[in-house]
Amino acid sequence: MPKIKDDIVEKIKASANIVDVVEDAGITLHKSGVRYFGLCPFHADRNIGSFTVNPRMNIYMCFSCGAKGDPIKFVQEHYGKSYQEALRYLAAMYNIYIDDTPAPKVIKREPRAPLPPLQWMVWDYTIVKPYLHHTEDNVLLTWMLNLPLLPEHKRNLKNNIEWYMVGTSLKGYTQGWVIWPQVDMDLKLRDMKFMKYKTDGHRDKAHNPNWMSAMLAKVGQFNPDTHRVRRCLFGLHLAALHKDAEICLVESEKTALLCSAFTDPTKRIWMAVGGLQFLTADMLDPLIKANRYIVLFPDADGRDKWQDVMDAIGYERMSMTGAMRPVSEGGQYDPIKDGPKADIADIMIRLMSDIPETEAEKVARMLGAPDKAEAIQYMMDKLDLQRVC
Repeated sequence: MPKIKDDIVEKIKASANIVDVVEDAGITLHKSGVRYFGLCPFHADRNIGSFTVNPRMNIYMCFSCGAKGDPIKFVQEHYGKSYQEALRYLAAMYNIYIDDTPAPKVIKREPRAPLPPLQWMVWDYTIVKPYLHHTEDNVLLTWMLNLPLLPEHKRNLKNNIEWYMVGTSLKGYTQGWVIWPQVDMDLKLRDMKFMKYKTDGHRDKAHNPNWMSAMLAKVGQFNPDTHRVRRCLFGLHLAALHKDAEICLVESEKTALLCSAFTDPTKRIWMAVGGLQFLTADMLDPLIKANRYIVLFPDADGRDKWQDVMDAIGYERMSMTGAMRPVSEGGQYDPIKDGPKADIADIMIRLMSDIPETEAEKVARMLGAPDKAEAIQYMMDKLDLQRVC
């Protein structure tokens, strides 16, 4: 059997409609929203729901037996045909001429009409407002604010919790979870990530992160078949406020928030990509277009991966920090003290804990009011007081 030319193969793929192909195989489909459901032909299915057909993506999938594919794959699997035979079967369905080889007898169908492109979905950033100012219900923020920070750093952290619009989920399955909003430089909310943390500041890995878009899709308030979400860097909106600041990129949102307590936001803005694998050219595109200077602060175990990505992107105003190199190489990372998966926030906190308490901090701690250390220092300076106990 002669090989089918590539341009004809592409025409067949563009014309074949998965709904037509499945129904012509004798499978009854029931429409629900923009998808179709039926009994799976690839296992002894008795309950409608697991086998779904998505006309926009032009695929079928069974969540019970794992069968999935496009119209060509369906014809191959259902009728036991080879790839070339499946192409000829579909070409006959959609009146596409291949060659003089006799075409199989099939039900004739109209070619699949092109679907309109998906629209990008954004929300107004004010959606976040009801979730703000609930620190007492947020175990991560409570843990952060009880770290042994200097008064000025603690003050910065409190301010930055608001500037980054970090929220707290107030009800339902995610009650008490941290909300990390992704707001772009136009103050448009791209999405919100919900994450659960333990009282020691570590993420509760027994619970996967959830997304606002996914939760809205479940209740019919967001349709992923007509719209899609383009996520962005956590903290991206701050780039519009401080246009000359250096951008410091880390993996996690928690790290970005903690690091922001130690630096001047007019000089350094900390942002998070959301995970080791999410450092991409597309994620950095708004910063690159704005010609911002970017410094990468990967976790200790992600330096090589991010170096490769940085080299592949090739943006001249992006560099890798030296702080995450081991102390033996001139960096600040101590593998023994910080651990194999440490990030820059872990190192900053460790360095802060090595700084001895001032007299004012000691007095404030003895009085059970560590947040008053700054005021006590002011009094000691003005009155030239010394601690005598």
